[in-house]
Amino acid sequence: DDMESVNIILNKDGNQTGDIEGITEDTFFKYDGNSTVTKVNEDVTPVPVVKFSPNGGNFVNNVKVTATASNATSAWYKIGNGQQINISGSATFSLGDGIAIGESVTVYWSASSATETKTGSVTFKKVEEQVLPEGLTVYYDNSVTKWGSVKVHYWGGESATEWPGVDMQMVASNIYMYTCPKGTTGVVFNNGGGDQTNDIEPENNHIYKGTGNHQYVDGGSYSSSVADTLNTTTSRASASTTRPPDSTSCARATKSRKCTCSDNRLR
Repeated sequence: DDMESVNIILNKDGNQTGDIEGITEDTFFKYDGNSTVTKVNEDVTPVPVVKFSPNGGNFVNNVKVTATASNATSAWYKIGNGQQINISGSATFSLGDGIAIGESVTVYWSASSATETKTGSVTFKKVEEQVLPEGLTVYYDNSVTKWGSVKVHYWGGESATEWPGVDMQMVASNIYMYTCPKGTTGVVFNNGGGDQTNDIEPENNHIYKGTGNHQYVDGGSYSSSVADTLNTTTSRASASTTRPPDSTSCARATKSRKCTCSDNRLR
């Protein structure tokens, strides 16, 4: 569906595959739960669909939404009980005006090809603008990594966590938040089971998106629609700026990346 090339790693219980690179279409894999993955050849018939960006979720004040039809000869959307709006390629609309805080609105869609018609919906909810607590607040976008558990390990401030850190709070679809103590200088996002980002020097209220193989994207200040528009060209690896570990006291695990350093932080 005109998607950019993506790279993935399949993992389970601390085991993982190598990098699977250059995926540009629907692809099926058979994974043994360890390190072996096999591509499975399946005939996939394109299904008519309307995709939304952002794909539902919470928003503050107003949100701009883009609806894109794929594999369809005709398609439409409608907001709540409103009129149907035809989609030719893509269409953009805004939500927020006239919607009260705490109120949800559902956007319905239909897409037809020569052989079938598909329907669906996405729901948006207007929420009150969040007042950030004291400290350094970070967000994590789990839409690519799809971790079952999202944790943050932090250090350098008034206190630090033991590896793998603490659970983050889900605040929107695939978006997690945690407020670290004042003075925090480094964080690592991870799933508590061997998959993680590199060290990050965090900025307050920024959202970070894991892209696999320890890489991440800094999406800048968080808002309700930032997570869906992160620019993957800014992916970067951050090196630790603190003292190098004593070679006799810290062991680096190539895959699990668990730390045995005396200060309990990842290298």
